[in-house]
Amino acid sequence: MLMRSHSERRARLGLTALLTHSTPKQRDVSSPPPLTFTPRESIFTPISLTSPPPWVTQALANLEQGEQELQSLRERQQVEVEEVNRELDNAAIEAHREERRLLEKIEHDHREAQRHISQVKRENAAAVRVVQSLVDQQLRKVGQLKEQIQRWGSTAGGSNKNQLQRGAAELTQPWEISLTMKRVSFLPSTGSKALSLGGVEVQEQV
Repeated sequence: MLMRSHSERRARLGLTALLTHSTPKQRDVSSPPPLTFTPRESIFTPISLTSPPPWVTQALANLEQGEQELQSLRERQQVEVEEVNRELDNAAIEAHREERRLLEKIEHDHREAQRHISQVKRENAAAVRVVQSLVDQQLRKVGQLKEQIQRWGSTAGGSNKNQLQRGAAELTQPWEISLTMKRVSFLPSTGSKALSLGGVEVQEQV
């Protein structure tokens, strides 16, 4: 009876030791938990390829259409700007060409007026020379007759007296020597459009 009790006690002690070594130690709650990745949270999980919402698709389509319309508008405006610039350059060239034409016309008219004035001046000078020559001739006759009358008047008789009287009568007749001259005056052009350079017509394009 005593030996059985000792064996049972040893068996119980061995079982107790086995249970003591097999019991896990309690985890320290103060240490951080280890990093673990579930299949959903893995860094190698690909991005979802689901289609965007309808409003996103519509918004992007509207923006694309708006961008195309703006590009087309910019191209049309560029073409219009180039066309307007060409018209401005052509207008400046036409104005310069008209200026040269008017200057040439004015210079031509001025030369013609000067030529006509010079011609009239020469004709008047010639007429004056002719008249002055005739007047000088008559003055010489008057002077000669005066000298004859003063010298021979007191002693002249008969035919000599008659000749002196007839000469004096002829020289005292109304003068038949007339001076014909051309009078000249400059008349400015009455037509305002004749010398007008022209105007610039501006049209606003809407």
